Amino acid sequence: MFIKDWLNSWTHFPKGRMLESPETSTVMVMQSLGNPARALRTPWTEKILEMEGQGASLEELTPMISGQAGAHGWQEGKVDEGIFYCGQVVGRINDVPTVEELIQNVMAEAKEVKQKIDQVF
Repeated sequence: MFIKDWLNSWTHFPKGRMLESPETSTVMVMQSLGNPARALRTPWTEKILEMEGQGASLEELTPMISGQAGAHGWQEGKVDEGIFYCGQVVGRINDVPTVEELIQNVMAEAKEVKQKIDQVF
């Protein structure tokens, strides 16, 4: 939950891209390595899938899947130049609240649920 607030500190991170992405905008990469991971569908991940389809080795894939490859894209806000690991839940993210706003929202929702339960019992 707090990843969204953490993302606010990354001034170049393409938050808009994450907010606009539907659940279907992710792909499974690294399946050929026996270490599958879900990532945002980008030209970068499409290249990884192409390489895997052609039987690329770990050594050949490493420059595309390493943390360094992802960090560059994250820090520079260049979605096409890195791997952005995320789950299908990306399609459910509608806003990027601060931690304070997030906790206030969770508490408000909890109070609403408690009131509904209290009415039943």
